[in-house]
Parts: sequence; C-alpha cells; structure tokens
Amino acid sequence: MRQSPSAAFPAFLVVVAAVAAPAGAQDFSILCWGDNWWGECAVPSPNQYFVDCAAGAIHSIGLKSSGMVLCWGSNSAGQCTVPAPNQDFAAVFAGAAFSIGLKDDSTLICWGNNDLGQCEVPLPNADFIAASGGVDHCIGLKSNGSVVCWGDDLHGQCTVPPPNQDFVAIAAGSFHSMGLKSDGTVVCWGLNTDGQCDVPDSGPYIAISGGTGHSLALRIDGCIDAWGLDNWGQCDVPEPNEDFVAVSAGLFFSLGLKADSSVVCWGSNEYGQCTMPWPNQGFVGIAAGGYHSLGLHVYQAGVGDGTPGMPSTPVLRVLQNPAGGTASLVLVSPSEASGEVDLLDLTGRCVGAALIPGGESHQVEMDVSGIPAGVYLARWNQGTCTGATRLVVLR
Repeated sequence: MRQSPSAAFPAFLVVVAAVAAPAGAQDFSILCWGDNWWGECAVPSPNQYFVDCAAGAIHSIGLKSSGMVLCWGSNSAGQCTVPAPNQDFAAVFAGAAFSIGLKDDSTLICWGNNDLGQCEVPLPNADFIAASGGVDHCIGLKSNGSVVCWGDDLHGQCTVPPPNQDFVAIAAGSFHSMGLKSDGTVVCWGLNTDGQCDVPDSGPYIAISGGTGHSLALRIDGCIDAWGLDNWGQCDVPEPNEDFVAVSAGLFFSLGLKADSSVVCWGSNEYGQCTMPWPNQGFVGIAAGGYHSLGLHVYQAGVGDGTPGMPSTPVLRVLQNPAGGTASLVLVSPSEASGEVDLLDLTGRCVGAALIPGGESHQVEMDVSGIPAGVYLARWNQGTCTGATRLVVLR
C-alpha cells in the first residue's frame, strides 16, 4: 500500500558528479523512472537544455540553461507553481511538497507547502550556496560555511550543533539533517529513532544524502557508507561498492552514480524506482524522490523525448562538488572557441586558472590541491561569452 508522501519523506540535492561527458555531447536531458501516478515522471517537452534537477515526494524540478525552472507532477500545495519572475535561477532543490530555488544573486526562493514555515527563508536572505528540504523543514548553506535551518523543529532537525562553521555540503532527511565539514567529517542532528544520525567511524567523506530513516555518505575512496533504517535493503549497497561519485537517498531506496556514468539502485522497488531504464549510461547527476528517480543525462538521440541541439546560453558545470585535488568542469557551449576559467576566492582574489580547449568538447581539469578548503567562484570567459559558478573545495 502506498504510504502518504507527506508522512515520511527524504530530501535531496541532485549531485552533479565526476563523470566525463562522452565526446561530442551537446546538452543534458532528464530521465525519470518509477511511480508516475501524479505525472512526476512526465518531463515537459522539449526534454533538453537541462542543467540541474531535484525530486520531491510526488513532484520533480528541472533547471534550464536559461535560468528558468520547470516543475511537474503533483501541485497540491503549489510546489509546481514557480514564483515570478521565473529567471536567473542557479540551482534547484526539493522538499516533500515544496520547492527551493537558488538565484544567481545567492538568495533562496521557496514555494509550495508552508504549514510550518518551511518556505519562509530567514533574513538576511543572502550569501546562500546550497539548500535542501525535508518533510517540513529546510536547510541553507551560507558561503561562510555556516548552516541556517527553518521550519519544523519538533525533533531538533533545525537545531544545528555547535560549532556552526566549516560546512561545505548539507542534506535534509525527512526529520533529520546532515552536514559535511571541510575536514570530511559528517554531523547529523534531529530524529534518530532508526540510527540515521549515528555516523560510522569512517570517512573522510565527500558527499551526503538523507532519506526517511536512513543516511548515505560517499567516502573519498569511492565507497558508500549507509546507516539507519534498512527494512527494504536501502542500506545494503550492492557489490562492488566502489567507483561511486554521487549518492541520493529516496523514501525507502537509494541511488548511487558510478564513475562510468551508470546508476546503481537498491532498496524498495515496488513502483519501479530501482529499475533502471536502458541504456544505463551517460548519467551525470541523480535525484531520488518518494517513489520515483531522476537522472541528469547527456543527450543521446532516442533517449528521452528531446531533440538534439546546443543551448543558446553556455553553461559551466562543476562535475564533482565538493572537489578534492582536481576539479573537473564541463562547459556546454555552442561555441568552438577556446577560453579560460579563473578560480576566485570570496575576496575576489584569483587563486587558480585553466584553459578551455577549443572544439566540440569543452572539458577542463583544474588543480586545486594547493588551495585551502572553502567556497570559490569559477569564472569563465569564452570569446564574447562569460559566466560563473560555485565550486567547493574539500580537504
């Protein structure tokens, strides 16, 4: 029997991971599989030019390269009604029945269910670099490494343990919260009835995700640690547990993205949310919802319902964020001109640079091993086109 998605729900950031895009790749589409009762797997056409995605309980979100957000699936609480002006978005995130958008100016916009204030971003609404949503609470990560939480705090999921500093990534489970520190340690707080806050003595970690009663963390060696509720096998990572580059926890299931661009799914599969569509390759990002899964996919003819083409606005993607010794970036651009990427710290000082090669494939490898952990701005210049994106460096 279907469980009410508002009763128990995980939270999810899509993680764009360290996967090299196939040569000649042109843009990204979103593939969905699993439950489609509310249309949460019915990606609006044309399925192209997407650069980010997120999954709610029974709705989905996609970000276009133009900065416009599209939502589909249930709109019972207004979670698919994007506030105007629908422009200048840099990233998207999802809670159970609400949506979160990060704007280019580092502010957050939330819409949908607001019963417990989860859509009321605390002031000052500035300097955010990421967000995540649970059932009725929301987390925001500031550029100074601090975490802000708002909404339901019945289980302490909004009470950040001290010291509130040095965070580089966040994730919200249904009723618990997770934070990744710059030293690779994970801190959890909130509901712990199933041990979802009992972090293993392992790591260092580079990515995290929270489910309904379980948690996932990706170690720097490419293995996944999972803990908490395991009634559907959502903590039983399939062998070989290696070469993973991203994780996402769903309601009672888990997703892992491999370095070869394939996706591994485990746990509850009652609605096909763990049954991968063919071909299982070409993925660069994942997002687990209530009973459905999303994958950000390099466009291929015959996969999805889009048509080939280049985005009108160039987009720079950080493939693994946080990055370790090397930061991999891909510039999706119609131009074949060469260019450069500069890495700036929060004071505007240039701490690194790399060339953008000419030709169809614009892949950039930047050495970040010699700079401190923290948040940086990757600013690119290619002919008459310029832009920037955020990069988190982990030690």
